[in-house]
Amino acid sequence: MRSIEPLSLDSVFLEHMPSSLTVAAQLKISRINILSHKTLTFRVEPDVSPDELRSLRAVGVRLVLVSGEADAVRQVKDRVLDLPPAKTEKQDRPIISLPRGQANTDEEDDDDE
Repeated sequence: MRSIEPLSLDSVFLEHMPSSLTVAAQLKISRINILSHKTLTFRVEPDVSPDELRSLRAVGVRLVLVSGEADAVRQVKDRVLDLPPAKTEKQDRPIISLPRGQANTDEEDDDDE
C-alpha cells in the first residue's frame, strides 16, 4: 500500500463495498485510507442506507459512485446531503480550561495551625 503513495494518484478506487459494513470491514477500509494517503472512492448500490454512507464517511471514503438511472443517483445524493455534519478532530476532543491563578508562595501551611 505504501508503494502507491509516491504515485500522483488522485484517488484509490475500491470497486465493491462489503455486503455488510462490520467493524472488521470498516477497519480494513480505514487501514487502506491511512496507508494510501489518497482519497477513497467506492461504488455503492442505489439503495445504500444512510447508516452505510455515514460509516463509509467515518472510515475515510470521500467519493461514491452510483450505478443506475439519474433518479437513483439523485436519491443517493439526497441521502448524502441529509447526513449530519461530520465531526472534525477538534470537535472530537474535549476542551479543558483551567483558571490562571498564581500558586500560593507562602512558606507556612495554613492547615498546620
